[in-house]
Amino acid sequence: MKQPQINAKFPLTLEQLFTSPKLWNVPTATPVQRAKCRIFEGRPLGSLATHPDVLELTGVKGGRVPDMEEPPVEVLDISAIRIGKSLFGGAFLFWQSQVTDLSGTRDSDIVRLFVVALKIGGTAAVIKHLITPLTTQPLLQPYLVDDPKDITIANVQRQGLRIYRPHDKRIVEVVCIPLDRGGGSALSVYCAGLVVDEYPRMIGAEDGVRNVEHFRDGVQGRMLPGAIQLYTGSPWQPYGPAYDNTIKHFGNLGKPNTDLVVLRTSAKSFIGLGEWSEKKRARLERTNHTAYRTDFLAEFADGEEAVFPAQAIDDAITEPRPHIDDLILGRPAIFADPSALRRDFWACLVGAWALPAANHVEDIYETEIVSATGLGPYNRGPIISGRNGDWVRILEDEQGRPIPKKAAIPQKPFFKVFEIKSWDRNSGARGLDLVQAVSELARKYGCEDFHWDGYEQLMLGDLIRQQGLRPIIHTWSGANRKTQAVDHLRTLFVERRVQLPTAPPRADGEPTPAARLKTELQRFRSRPTPGGNFQYVVAGGAGHGDHASCLTLASRADLDGFLDRSPTAMPAERNEVYDYSES
Repeated sequence: MKQPQINAKFPLTLEQLFTSPKLWNVPTATPVQRAKCRIFEGRPLGSLATHPDVLELTGVKGGRVPDMEEPPVEVLDISAIRIGKSLFGGAFLFWQSQVTDLSGTRDSDIVRLFVVALKIGGTAAVIKHLITPLTTQPLLQPYLVDDPKDITIANVQRQGLRIYRPHDKRIVEVVCIPLDRGGGSALSVYCAGLVVDEYPRMIGAEDGVRNVEHFRDGVQGRMLPGAIQLYTGSPWQPYGPAYDNTIKHFGNLGKPNTDLVVLRTSAKSFIGLGEWSEKKRARLERTNHTAYRTDFLAEFADGEEAVFPAQAIDDAITEPRPHIDDLILGRPAIFADPSALRRDFWACLVGAWALPAANHVEDIYETEIVSATGLGPYNRGPIISGRNGDWVRILEDEQGRPIPKKAAIPQKPFFKVFEIKSWDRNSGARGLDLVQAVSELARKYGCEDFHWDGYEQLMLGDLIRQQGLRPIIHTWSGANRKTQAVDHLRTLFVERRVQLPTAPPRADGEPTPAARLKTELQRFRSRPTPGGNFQYVVAGGAGHGDHASCLTLASRADLDGFLDRSPTAMPAERNEVYDYSES
């Protein structure tokens, strides 16, 4: 084996390695590719920090990407296809093999770089972009321990690849592994870095035993200093670890404690480079809009069976709404899915229609507070009494017209979910405990009605009535009753007329009922049945949809005319559960 005559640590940056014609040979690297190299090293972006494509890559708002204080620990590159993600992954693996700090290990310790995919065959793209430069570029061949003639994709997938580190005379192995149970293939060794390909198509811990979250847990404590975890792939459906992390962390680059960085870019800046052309882009948009969104625009798609648009669900949580004091509220009610607590949840939520109160003029037009002398900076426009007791001036433009606010408070009524609660069999709750908890929730919000689908009608109706609530049943039997409710709820989401509670994480890491509601809505799917109707399921192993069922039931109750101040109610179908003494 020939050993390169290099006495110091690896002297090249990742950007130099990636762009050099004698190494990975991408001399025409785009600003996005160069910025990606610098982000991995924790280096300043320089003039690239203000480039529009780099701002899109990082999701940073404000016109400039801040410099990072140190390299990230994890990077999620969730971008369009055919923009060199696998090519970059090959260069990244070799660079990691040279720069990861092995000083805390012994010569007898096994140090590995992992290439992970759903199946072992899925590692081929990254491996090909690793071994091709190593076996063809003369400057890189001395870093190989094995004979270049024996290095093929199949051999690397079976036996791995050994890379030599001349500065400390150590060897790092590159090993291909499939996503297995609990990350078992990555245990018992030190990790110098890893690439997880097709990450957006991998499931989370709650969806199956072979999941990327357990794999991540298995390698996290085995990462050496300087080792980086790269999770890459193109967006897919709007649920799972890739979607959740993108929503949570995209745009946080440069903020304190940025251990996880999300990069996302479309293929717009790659048109004319590689495989993308304007003709191919237009054809994909015309023939397959879902693929156009995921593969070119790098946006998560809803899928053909998705019921509620993912963006509308996010907007229902994040879109600003009037303060509760500025709302005219209908009478709240409780909507429940009282399941058997075997493999599902006993869930209930409180909701009501909310109508924005008549807006004050300050909510409609731009205003300024008038000073004690009666003069303001503009000195033009009528002066009125402000909402807080101050004198305010309505600002006018050059033509003397009032200047409207850019973001006005929504005027349409919307259905507001105040709170959602749920219990499973691990909670230890019993029937009377659940009824008592519901009654406390009802007293908190002033509810009188308890809506449900009639499960355990004889027993639950009496218990609910004893708590001072009026039980009302909405059965799903009948022509298209559930389809009507789902369609009505989807319309409200599309029109941005639903407000959901926020879902902050719990201290123990378990999802809150509000978080489960969001997940179930994202995974809510419709499937046609042979009889011409639709079956509704929650895809991806996210439970039986008990939280989403509460909201669907609220939609049915609205259509049946039971919700106070509803602007969309149909004539009521009276489904109250009467006492035996009543006529």
